[in-house]
Amino acid sequence: MSVAPKHLVRLATLAAVMTVCVLVTRANGASSFVLVHLFYFPIILAAFWYREVGGALGGALAGVATGPLLLADATPSEYAAGAWLARTFFFVAIGLTVGAGRALLWARRRQLEEHMAHLGRTYARTLKSLVYLLEHHDEETANHCDRVAANAIKLGSELGLGAAELEDLYWAAYLHDIGKLATPARMLLKEGPLDAHEYEVMKQHASIGANTLADISPDFETVAAAVRAHHERWDGRGYPDGLAGERIPLFGRVLAVVDAFEAMTSDRPYRAAMSVQAAAQVLEEEAGRQFDPALVTVYLRLIEAGEVHTEAGDGKRTGLELPEAFSLRRKLGTPRVPVLR
Repeated sequence: MSVAPKHLVRLATLAAVMTVCVLVTRANGASSFVLVHLFYFPIILAAFWYREVGGALGGALAGVATGPLLLADATPSEYAAGAWLARTFFFVAIGLTVGAGRALLWARRRQLEEHMAHLGRTYARTLKSLVYLLEHHDEETANHCDRVAANAIKLGSELGLGAAELEDLYWAAYLHDIGKLATPARMLLKEGPLDAHEYEVMKQHASIGANTLADISPDFETVAAAVRAHHERWDGRGYPDGLAGERIPLFGRVLAVVDAFEAMTSDRPYRAAMSVQAAAQVLEEEAGRQFDPALVTVYLRLIEAGEVHTEAGDGKRTGLELPEAFSLRRKLGTPRVPVLR
């Protein structure tokens, strides 16, 4: 609604409420001061919509509206006039007080929104810094995370996730391997299979990444939980917690599917990339064992439609934009959903 019609609706509402108050008071003979309190409704409404000016004008109009009623029934007339003036003064004072309180609350609200927006931008810069660190530590892992994030957004959208959920999923996907900053580069780039000790060290990246994010802020709780769970298996044989089925957080289950597919279709130091068809076959075979079968079904539809990103199809990067701010759960605005250029 544009500004002019909105104000017309407000003014019409105020006039209607004021008229109802006058009619009800007149219908009861205005012999009791109790009904005069009905006029607080239009006064408070005017103060809420138009702050101090609206509250004062609403109070003055209410005083004028009640004046003839009080003067008609109260005796002596001098007392009635004094009571009317006192009531009008009180109405105006109430309107000014409510209007000032409303203005103060909205000013505090704006300050809070500005503070949270600044905090959201700070959080985003912190998360971006982790991404940049990962890029310098292992560029291929960073490219992998970029493709996982793009595909996770597509799968999340197919699942009907809202904007705030998609943003959490985006950050979880982009940062799911951030714990590999603590993994020696020689292990990440090793051309042969990892030995038992190296594999145990590699497995720690899920919990390290989750703990890192959780330590930054409690607002990253959902993201951290997904990062921790992205190597859990539907049958309970995953790590680090051995969760099974729907005990695994939804975002962790999403990442498990998307991460595995992206890894299979990418060149690794120890093996060549699989074809999209072969990787899709593995997903289908592992549905109900390694992966959530319902998510596999949805993701296979995306693969068949050619809507997923792969190293062979997109090169190193997908063009997914990093959000400028992390939308806090307490924030009053709408989160910005990551988009593809």
